Amino acid sequence: MPGDDRVTQTCAYLRMLLVRPGEYRAAWQRLGNHVAPDEIDYAAVARVLGDRHLEDVARQALEGSRLGEE
Repeated sequence: MPGDDRVTQTCAYLRMLLVRPGEYRAAWQRLGNHVAPDEIDYAAVARVLGDRHLEDVARQALEGSRLGEE
């Protein structure tokens, strides 16, 4: 499914939610390290999701390479 426009659009939307100021960014920032405004702490996102093992899944989704644990 990589290269699928739906995957690309979904990944971009997720990234936008976590980069722009608001409740989603604030949620992972409480658990993460200080990063630049256009960066994401993937380990903190995984902790918000409740599973530190999801860091690679979060990174792949937010970088647009794939969604889910396939």
